[in-house]
Amino acid sequence: METLNRLKDLGRWVLAMRRLKEKPENYGIQAARLNDPEFLSRQTERELALQTSLAGAYDTVWYPSASGQIGHDDIKTAGGEGGFSIVEEIKRTLDRRGELITPDRAATGEVIEVIRSPFGTKYVVDGGFTAPKGVPVCVRTVWIVEEGEDEPRFVTAYPREEADEGATND
Repeated sequence: METLNRLKDLGRWVLAMRRLKEKPENYGIQAARLNDPEFLSRQTERELALQTSLAGAYDTVWYPSASGQIGHDDIKTAGGEGGFSIVEEIKRTLDRRGELITPDRAATGEVIEVIRSPFGTKYVVDGGFTAPKGVPVCVRTVWIVEEGEDEPRFVTAYPREEADEGATND
């Protein structure tokens, strides 16, 4: 509970400082005051403290396995690493276990639905792969190309019960 309270406290500080820096006039502060070395130093310290505390809070990743079971694995994050390193460690762990749907695996799928919205274009892709134990797995992935972007961003993936016509397994 202590770790959670520390994360919440640091998160509030970081968000407050970001909001203040974004629109200082809303809080009756001149923008020039936010360039003060003491403010900048405190902001940097709080950002790094949040990243360090967040990295220290993660030690295990739980995931729905392609085998239909719930899998878990220990993850190791060194002190001082930021949130991006945690994500990379989770990706490495899932890839090492054969549980990560990589772009080359996803490329074998078929786009079954395209949905356009003011936020971008969402693609629903059915495909499959062979799990580490040789079992074929059918999955549905969802990707979005956000407005103004060129690269798709992965949103979610989940197993499908049975192969639909047109879905492929590699």
